[in-house]
Amino acid sequence: MFHVHPWPAATSTNHCGQANLISSFGLGSDLSSLPLHLPTNTTSPQAVIVGGGIAGLASAIGLARAGWRCTMLEPSSHQRGLGHGMLLPPPARTALERLGVGPIKAFTAPIDAFAIHHPDGTLQRRFAIPGSLSVLHRDLLAQLEQAMPADVRRHSERCVGLEGNPELGYTVLGASGQRWGGQLIVAADGVGSLCRAALFPRARLTAEQVCELGLVVPHVPLAPEQRDSCRKFQHPSAGLALGLVPCRNRQMVLYAQIATHRHPLPNPAEAHRFLQQHFSSWNPELQALLKNLDPASRVHRWRTTDLDPLPALHRGNVVLVGDSGHPMLPFASQGAAGAMEGAMRLSTLLEHLDDDPQSLSNALARYSASRLPELTPLLLEGRALRRHFLEPGGVAQGAVAPLAGFPTAPETASELGAEQEP
Repeated sequence: MFHVHPWPAATSTNHCGQANLISSFGLGSDLSSLPLHLPTNTTSPQAVIVGGGIAGLASAIGLARAGWRCTMLEPSSHQRGLGHGMLLPPPARTALERLGVGPIKAFTAPIDAFAIHHPDGTLQRRFAIPGSLSVLHRDLLAQLEQAMPADVRRHSERCVGLEGNPELGYTVLGASGQRWGGQLIVAADGVGSLCRAALFPRARLTAEQVCELGLVVPHVPLAPEQRDSCRKFQHPSAGLALGLVPCRNRQMVLYAQIATHRHPLPNPAEAHRFLQQHFSSWNPELQALLKNLDPASRVHRWRTTDLDPLPALHRGNVVLVGDSGHPMLPFASQGAAGAMEGAMRLSTLLEHLDDDPQSLSNALARYSASRLPELTPLLLEGRALRRHFLEPGGVAQGAVAPLAGFPTAPETASELGAEQEP
């Protein structure tokens, strides 16, 4: 039985009744001297989007097409060349199509199956995941950038908090000392969201139990039957797994999952050696793959965590999209898809609003009410998959789908045989 504990919203206020949310900014509670940036010369509703990742880009695309005038704030150090990738479940394809990103087949690869293997390479279970896609993170960002409407204004600005309250609304406080305002604030600032911390300060990310290391391996020769299948080699008791996700142009995402309570984690300079020491002896295929890794290739370290469901995904005029509102464990493979689906849902609800301020409040309430019931089961499935990974012998216990949102039954032997026939 899983237990999730929604956190109530809370904030501190200054003597004027405004939220004093930026003590770390060093300005105290007197914010009246900060310049306030409000767009002018437009009759369109105004949205400020905090964050330039997948959730922020998708929100800007959707809202701009829904008639909103969007301003995006993103740090100048935002990195777009991260060397890792992801598996997108079928709903992500629909979200990409609605965002106008494409042609989809030009930057993704079709994935129809997920196979779980013993360390020696023998097949344990194979699950059908039709309609899924693999994509490199940098390629997805590039495609979202290309789909961005030209009138979205972008500023190099780092959000350091929010000012305001739910009744009067919030503004974004930038590291430059400027305030950014609009009818709507979209918090798309990721797992460590400062906007979420301002709105729900009692919410806490869960402790890391599994670390994930990932990198992109180029020029990987694959047999035809391996090109549309993700494969994961998992040790039954060592708290170790290594997965292979084929991507377009003979590229492959290699990721290792490591139980942090059992294995000291390597620093970045030792990541390649760690992978070779722990996985090369498993089978000849992994030995050859790891032996030929480029020592200069970047290994991305992902500290896996999630968050118990919040009481809502909005407060006042601020709405949380993507990992800022519902970070999930990578076992679920729902992060990017959830961000894009949320952005499109929000844009649909905020199209054709009237001038009554209550219309925005009602639309944001509908967003929270519709998204939370969809997201909570995926959160719990991700936690079940992590537990399955961490428990000794868990890999051999029954039929557990390798990803959240898919049926739990593996393919039968007859189905596997039929697929392997020429």
